Amino acid sequence: RRKGAQVQKYGVIGLLLFVALPLPMTGAWTGIILAWLLGLDFWPAVLAIGLGVMVAGVIMTLASLGVIKVAVMYDLSTAFFILAAAMLLFVWLRKKKNDN
Repeated sequence: RRKGAQVQKYGVIGLLLFVALPLPMTGAWTGIILAWLLGLDFWPAVLAIGLGVMVAGVIMTLASLGVIKVAVMYDLSTAFFILAAAMLLFVWLRKKKNDN
């Protein structure tokens, strides 16, 4: 509930950032409960939570294997995919907000 005001201020993007933080109690399950408590739309919340989990996974992979080793191993394609998906989500949400 303490983070609820910050997440509600930024909507689905705030939910994505909340879930993407690889800290205790900021994962997918907590994100689902938070989205429900804040009354966010189902599909945008599911997409944001999924992207947040992927970003958290990339962050933890980079932290555990080392940034240089991962950049060489994956050729940065995973980071590009996650960045592109987050940008598409942002554009889609802005368009939906402007349509209403």
